Amino acid sequence: LLRPFGEGNPKPLWKVYGKATSIRPFGKDMNHTEIILSHEGGKTLRTYRFFSSPEQLGLTTPTKESIAVVGTVEKNMFKRGVVEFRINSVSE
Repeated sequence: LLRPFGEGNPKPLWKVYGKATSIRPFGKDMNHTEIILSHEGGKTLRTYRFFSSPEQLGLTTPTKESIAVVGTVEKNMFKRGVVEFRINSVSE
Protein backbone atom coordinates (compact mmCIF):
# COMPACT_ATOMS: atom_id res chain seq x y z
CA LEU A 1 0.00 0.00 0.00
CA LEU A 2 2.93 2.36 0.70
CA ARG A 3 5.05 1.26 -2.25
CA PRO A 4 7.18 1.91 -4.25
CA PHE A 5 10.38 1.89 -2.19
CA GLY A 6 13.84 2.54 -3.56
CA GLU A 7 15.85 5.42 -4.89
CA GLY A 8 14.00 8.64 -4.08
CA ASN A 9 11.32 6.72 -2.17
CA PRO A 10 12.62 5.64 1.24
CA LYS A 11 10.76 3.00 3.24
CA PRO A 12 8.27 4.49 5.70
CA LEU A 13 9.43 4.72 9.31
CA TRP A 14 7.22 3.42 12.09
CA LYS A 15 7.37 4.06 15.83
CA VAL A 16 6.46 1.24 18.18
CA TYR A 17 6.38 1.21 21.96
CA GLY A 18 6.96 -1.59 24.43
CA LYS A 19 9.01 -2.84 27.35
CA ALA A 20 12.39 -4.21 26.31
CA THR A 21 12.15 -7.62 27.96
CA SER A 22 15.24 -9.01 26.22
CA ILE A 23 18.32 -7.23 24.84
CA ARG A 24 21.09 -9.34 23.38
CA PRO A 25 23.83 -9.39 20.78
CA PHE A 26 23.48 -11.98 18.01
CA GLY A 27 25.17 -13.18 14.86
CA LYS A 28 28.37 -15.06 14.10
CA ASP A 29 30.53 -12.21 15.41
CA MET A 30 27.91 -11.06 17.95
CA ASN A 31 27.92 -7.62 16.32
CA HIS A 32 24.16 -7.19 15.87
CA THR A 33 21.49 -6.43 18.51
CA GLU A 34 18.08 -7.97 19.08
CA ILE A 35 15.50 -6.33 21.34
CA ILE A 36 12.28 -8.12 22.20
CA LEU A 37 9.49 -5.67 22.95
CA SER A 38 6.63 -6.82 25.14
CA HIS A 39 3.18 -5.27 24.84
CA GLU A 40 0.04 -5.43 26.91
CA GLY A 41 -1.75 -8.73 26.53
CA GLY A 42 1.50 -10.68 26.19
CA LYS A 43 2.24 -9.86 22.56
CA THR A 44 5.91 -9.57 21.62
CA LEU A 45 7.79 -8.04 18.72
CA ARG A 46 11.32 -8.94 17.64
CA THR A 47 13.30 -5.85 16.66
CA TYR A 48 16.90 -5.83 15.48
CA ARG A 49 19.74 -3.66 14.25
CA PHE A 50 22.74 -4.88 12.31
CA PHE A 51 26.28 -3.77 13.19
CA SER A 52 25.31 -2.11 16.49
CA SER A 53 25.89 -3.24 20.04
CA PRO A 54 23.32 -2.80 22.82
CA GLU A 55 25.60 -0.10 24.26
CA GLN A 56 25.54 1.81 20.97
CA LEU A 57 21.73 1.77 21.10
CA GLY A 58 21.78 3.01 24.69
CA LEU A 59 20.18 -0.13 26.12
CA THR A 60 22.01 -2.78 28.08
CA THR A 61 19.37 -4.09 30.50
CA PRO A 62 15.64 -4.84 30.16
CA THR A 63 13.31 -1.91 30.89
CA LYS A 64 10.38 -1.58 33.28
CA GLU A 65 9.05 1.42 31.37
CA SER A 66 8.04 1.48 27.71
CA ILE A 67 10.58 2.64 25.18
CA ALA A 68 10.05 3.94 21.65
CA VAL A 69 11.72 2.17 18.74
CA VAL A 70 11.70 3.74 15.28
CA GLY A 71 12.37 1.61 12.24
CA THR A 72 11.11 -0.19 9.17
CA VAL A 73 9.08 -3.34 8.65
CA GLU A 74 11.13 -6.05 6.91
CA LYS A 75 10.46 -9.55 5.61
CA ASN A 76 12.84 -12.10 7.10
CA MET A 77 14.62 -13.64 4.11
CA PHE A 78 15.54 -16.77 6.07
CA LYS A 79 12.13 -17.45 7.62
CA ARG A 80 9.39 -17.33 5.02
CA GLY A 81 6.34 -15.34 6.00
CA VAL A 82 7.97 -13.80 9.09
CA VAL A 83 7.82 -10.02 9.31
CA GLU A 84 10.21 -8.24 11.67
CA PHE A 85 11.13 -4.73 12.69
CA ARG A 86 14.53 -3.26 11.74
CA ILE A 87 15.65 -0.55 14.19
CA ASN A 88 16.71 2.92 13.08
CA SER A 89 16.73 4.50 16.56
CA VAL A 90 15.70 3.89 20.16
CA SER A 91 14.55 6.37 22.79
CA GLU A 92 13.37 5.97 26.36
